[in-house]
Amino acid sequence: MIDLNPDEDTLFGAMASACRRNIRKAQKSGVVIEEAPADPAFAGEFYDQLRDVFAKQNLVPTYSVERVRSLIRHLGPAGRLLLLRARDADGHCIATALLPWYHRTMYFWGGASYREHQHLRPNETLIWYAMRWARQHGVTEFDFVGGNSYKQKYGTTEVAVPWARRSRSPLVAHLRDAARHGYAIRQRTVARLTGAVG
Repeated sequence: MIDLNPDEDTLFGAMASACRRNIRKAQKSGVVIEEAPADPAFAGEFYDQLRDVFAKQNLVPTYSVERVRSLIRHLGPAGRLLLLRARDADGHCIATALLPWYHRTMYFWGGASYREHQHLRPNETLIWYAMRWARQHGVTEFDFVGGNSYKQKYGTTEVAVPWARRSRSPLVAHLRDAARHGYAIRQRTVARLTGAVG
């Protein structure tokens, strides 16, 4: 999570120095962030980039493009969804982000970019734009929705969310673990068979 109450200079200063450099680099390279209308066609752009993200890890996305379209269809008309595009100096869309928000919290639902353009650092710039947009609209929390080491560079605070599960039988716990392992194997197999690896 990031508390958006501090001013922009404080928020920017809380980021890792490499993250701040990447944002400046993107700006100097001509990367421009634009807000996209709540059009389900945006889902295709995002999903194409998402496939590229997963292919880097020899995987395929864990959900279909229809889930993205559904998010846009349901939250877009309510004005509770920020869709962002990063364009390079030539005007090509090189990264996208979907950020639903409600009351005082914005959620980083998804972000994706093409590997060939990641040297321009559009991802950090998308997040920085979203944080400033959220502050301007009265949002006070930015929730990255789950932990991952790359999120720490934005000056996040880790929030523990306790959970527990109990199975009636030890066999169910083993089956659950086996299903998770089987799903990971399936992801890699589908990626190889569809030629998504690259």
